[in-house]
Amino acid sequence: MLQPGGAIYPYVYSDDMGPGAPYSLPVHPVQLYESAGALLLCALVLGLPRGRLRPGSAALTAFALYAVLGFVPQFFRADDALVYRGFTANQLFYLTWLIAVPMLAIGVSSRAREINLPC
Repeated sequence: MLQPGGAIYPYVYSDDMGPGAPYSLPVHPVQLYESAGALLLCALVLGLPRGRLRPGSAALTAFALYAVLGFVPQFFRADDALVYRGFTANQLFYLTWLIAVPMLAIGVSSRAREINLPC
């Protein structure tokens, strides 16, 4: 059930709440945020002009935007524990994706030069 402070779910016993609680605490519906973001990401990547793109740039764009899309909603999740300096394990994983994108872009452009494609 959606509430102004987030979604609440029927009670499932855990140590966090007492045995008489009918519903969980309000949490953000992060899965809905990520689904909406994924649809926007698909629309954006499919709407890129195909003729003027370098080889691999649409894939790298999708790769980078998906990393951002995965990173940001993790701040709103209620179930992930912080692992390193306030970040969750999933956020660290997406940060490595963001670090990898420029390296992949350099590799794609150097490979395109090797086979004489326009960069």
